[in-house]
Amino acid sequence: MLRGNCLINDLKILINNRLYSDLEIKCKDGIILYGNRAVLAARSEVFNKMLFSRTSEISDKQISFQKIESAAMKIILEYLYTGSILDGSLSIDNAFETFNAADFFQLKNLQDIISNFYKQACKGDGQEMKEDKSPELLSKAIQVMSSSDDNGIIDFLVKSVAKIPLDTIGFDRLSLQALRCLLSNTNDNEKVFVTSEYSVLRFTILLSAKNVSQAAFSALKIRLPLWNKINDGFNFKNNDTSGLTDICTCTANNMAPLIEFIDLRRIEGKILIDIIEPLNLIPHEKLIAAYRYYTYDKDPMSAFRGKPFIKEDIKWDRNNCGPSLFISPDGYTASCSGKYPTPNYLKTNYGNHVRTNSLMINGIHELHVKIKNINFVRIGVCGKVNQSGFGHRPGFCFANNQPGFAFANDQPDFGFANNQPGFGLGNNQSDLRNFSFWWVFLNGATLFSGSDHTVPAKPVSLMKSLQRGVDELVLRLNMDNKECICIFNGREISTGWINLPPELYFFASLDPSGTITIMNN
Repeated sequence: MLRGNCLINDLKILINNRLYSDLEIKCKDGIILYGNRAVLAARSEVFNKMLFSRTSEISDKQISFQKIESAAMKIILEYLYTGSILDGSLSIDNAFETFNAADFFQLKNLQDIISNFYKQACKGDGQEMKEDKSPELLSKAIQVMSSSDDNGIIDFLVKSVAKIPLDTIGFDRLSLQALRCLLSNTNDNEKVFVTSEYSVLRFTILLSAKNVSQAAFSALKIRLPLWNKINDGFNFKNNDTSGLTDICTCTANNMAPLIEFIDLRRIEGKILIDIIEPLNLIPHEKLIAAYRYYTYDKDPMSAFRGKPFIKEDIKWDRNNCGPSLFISPDGYTASCSGKYPTPNYLKTNYGNHVRTNSLMINGIHELHVKIKNINFVRIGVCGKVNQSGFGHRPGFCFANNQPGFAFANDQPDFGFANNQPGFGLGNNQSDLRNFSFWWVFLNGATLFSGSDHTVPAKPVSLMKSLQRGVDELVLRLNMDNKECICIFNGREISTGWINLPPELYFFASLDPSGTITIMNN
């Protein structure tokens, strides 16, 4: 390589080069790296104080760092010498350690570079991991990183884990220290948090018991039903706690650092009295404080911490549904008559689509549905469609299993979302803004997100089929940051979207074999 043409390339030659170095850097793993005192001191205030302060041993040729691995120190040297890091230097395995080292050397810009790398990696765009590894990664991060207020990686992981229902996270995936970090950073603030406070307490108890013994975990698990199962046959009177004194004492000790971050006022009083109090895991003064709140405050708190869900009476909209659908008198159930025609040139269904009545503009909205006896279903969101309506009339379109494909109605003059030649709604792209749909859940198909309402994003594989006779699906849509979380039979299967319009409705399409019922109320 010709020297003298590029300063950065020339400086790269100095990195860990024994020939040009006057300092040995011994790392935690015993590996020795090489550096130049003048360069390091000029680039880092920490190195300057260590190497050239009056109390330092200037004549020493070696300096030791007992808490920094050599892999992280190499990246520190790269940044100090060149102001950047080489492509491929960062990985998920060394990002935590390097971020911590950058914090030690007070290199804020390098911390920002690492945070951005990590956020991109968590999106799963060809990177090493997916965001659903957030619980494990938060546990690892807490072990090796400083949990300071400006730690961008930990803050990102906390937000990611907060969007996953704790009931769906295995107890071997999240450490007690990571759980404490999660609860302390989501307590009494406006972060999105999708787990009810009872489920938070249940997870805390069981994770604490898991750290006592498997026997303790099993004994308490059978006495702590899932939140959505409490009113489904659980016998409060038979919740015998005899013989659990030692187990509960040890579990309570493990819970002690976490209990201050759990708000018992968000948990129904009957649950506290019949399920939680007999276990003797919660300090009595905290229980009494919750009971007093129930007694004197007539306005109950939300069952969820963080940014509250908007309470709304969501129903299927009779004025915006296909002609083959029957909407129940109360508006909560949609069923398909199966009488609509099926043209042989389209291997899909139509005339069986419906949106909800509530327009979503801001805040967090939730749609909870039960799907019964359906072989094919699509559920998602749609923009404000043309007032000419749904079904057989012009002005209705939906996406089928093919990326970017949509058609306007059952007439031969149907249009494609990708506006292929010879098709389209009068070949007028502006018309498409009123006819775009974003499918969150398609069993047997894929998840798409619309970019500019016409270009689909990379498909993400979902489910092969509906799993049982009656399935449950929850969509949680945050209109403030345009994020959508989908939970199918208790398991999160999708998050995130791009370029959603400012006003949306929930939307569904079903085959003629079954029903879909809104369970929000």
